[in-house]
Amino acid sequence: MKRWSWVLGAVVLALAIGVGLWFASTGDDDDSIADTVRFDFDDSPLTSTDGSKVEVSAEQVSAGGGEVTSGPSYPGAGQAAVFPEFDGDRDGARAVLAVTADDPEALSPGEAPFRFGADVLLSEPNQGSEFDNGNNVLQRGLFGMGAQFKLQIDKGVASCRVEGDAGGVTAKSSAPIETGTWQSVTCARDGDSVRVTVSPVDGDPGDPVTDEESGSIGAVDLPDDAPLSMGGKLDRNLSIEEESDQFNGSLDNVFVAIG
Repeated sequence: MKRWSWVLGAVVLALAIGVGLWFASTGDDDDSIADTVRFDFDDSPLTSTDGSKVEVSAEQVSAGGGEVTSGPSYPGAGQAAVFPEFDGDRDGARAVLAVTADDPEALSPGEAPFRFGADVLLSEPNQGSEFDNGNNVLQRGLFGMGAQFKLQIDKGVASCRVEGDAGGVTAKSSAPIETGTWQSVTCARDGDSVRVTVSPVDGDPGDPVTDEESGSIGAVDLPDDAPLSMGGKLDRNLSIEEESDQFNGSLDNVFVAIG
C-alpha cells in the first residue's frame, strides 16, 4: 500500500490531482475554528479563508495499484477527482482520499445541524462482488464506531446515514442515480431528521427530489482518529478496508458544512 501525504495550512498547496479546499470560520474572532470544508479538485491552488485556524493533513491511500487522477467535470465546473474502475477481486485496484484535521472537533458535528454531499458521476459497472458491493462517496466514522455520517450509493440508490449516541437514521432517495450522468447529492441532519436530496447539476433538466427519515440520533461525536474519507472506507490507521465499497466514477464539489 502506498501513501502520499501533504499538509495544508494558511496556504493550500497545489496537488497532483488539483484539490482545492476552503475553510469557513464559525465566527468573527480569531479563535474560531473552521467548520466547513469543500473540495473542488480544480488545478489552481487556493488559500484558506481569512480567520481559519485549522490545519489539515490530506492523503491519497491506495492498494492494488489504484490511483485517484484528475479528469474533466461537467461543463463549467473545471476538474473532478476520478476514482478507479470497478475491480471486484480481493486485491483489486483501490484508492481513497483521506482528510484529517489538526483540531478533529472541526469535523465532528455533535448536536449541531450539518450538511454534506458531492456531485457524482457513477461508472458502469460499479459494484457486484463481495469486496466491492457499493459506492462510498463520503464518510467519517465506521459502522459500529458509535458515531458516523456517510453518503453512499448502492444499486443506484443514494442514501445518507447519520449515527450519534442515541441511535442512527438512514434516509434513502427515491430518485435513482443514473450511470454516466452527473448528479448532485446532499445529506442534511437537523435534530432527529435526516434528508437526502438528489438534484440535476446546473444546466440539466429536472427538479430536486428530497426524501426524509426521522429517529433518535443525539450527539455525533466522532473519535479524534476517525478520518474523513472520499471514495471508500478507511480504518483509523488510514488503511483501506478489505470490503472498501470503492467508489467507481468521478466526484466533484465534495463538502461538509457544520452549523
